[in-house]
Amino acid sequence: ELRSTFGFFLLSAAVDESDTPALCSLCEAAVLVLTANVTRREAALRAKEQLQRQGVTLLGTVLDQTKLPIPELIYRRL
Repeated sequence: ELRSTFGFFLLSAAVDESDTPALCSLCEAAVLVLTANVTRREAALRAKEQLQRQGVTLLGTVLDQTKLPIPELIYRRL
């Protein structure tokens, strides 16, 4: 029903939840969101492999909650 109404929709699901594989099977594509300094490389790779096993196209990755290594005032001028 959502596909007939919307061109696309966003679904947020934790990789380690039991219902995530079922949700993945309904998706055509995904963006993997990783939390800076929290998500381990191994967990990210497992998530990527899980999506691939489900036949979901991985469009890209977002690194969330990053800290800027330079002051914001300088960063805005770059």
